Amino acid sequence: MKSSLQDLVRLIIGLFLYALGMVMGYEAQVGYAPWEVFHVGLSKVTGVTIGTASILVGIVILIFIIYKKEPLGLGSFLNMFLIGIFFDLILATGLIARASSLAISGIYVVLAMIIISFATYYYVGAGFGAGPRDSLIFYLHKRFKISVGVARRIIEVLVTLIGYFMGGMIGLGTLIFALVTGYIMDYTFKLLGFDPKAVQHKTII
Repeated sequence: MKSSLQDLVRLIIGLFLYALGMVMGYEAQVGYAPWEVFHVGLSKVTGVTIGTASILVGIVILIFIIYKKEPLGLGSFLNMFLIGIFFDLILATGLIARASSLAISGIYVVLAMIIISFATYYYVGAGFGAGPRDSLIFYLHKRFKISVGVARRIIEVLVTLIGYFMGGMIGLGTLIFALVTGYIMDYTFKLLGFDPKAVQHKTII
């Protein structure tokens, strides 16, 4: 019981940090990360908040994943709702000020990738299942026999393009997020001695 509670706290901390990293990337204003390009574009088209757009996209993906009978855990559902809620809350409080210079934008982008890497360590390590977007990538990986990296790049290129045509911002930051985040995540996991493949997830579906 105590272990499960600790894992749940770890999950929530991870999701909060993930949202914090997303907001930092958003406030850098040099081009959003691929999924954020899509969320911001959807927000502009529909008039909902960026966090709500993230939740709506998560719901659609989750329905597809459930239909395909992919394993899901409590973390899959909390990921879908809490990241969007935390994003809107952090943005509304002004916790992260908008970058006022290119140098600060660069610092924001680097910090965003580091924070998201640590966030992934926390939320995946909690063992409550992958979030909707990661589950979609794993599905494509298994369904079409392509690597996880290739599946991620295909998805991120598609959502970036669609998000751009809906009004999401693409810039140097988008390219950096797409190309560098994976390397920082790998280094962070190595530094912490963390192997995500070794995590035994507690699934409910």
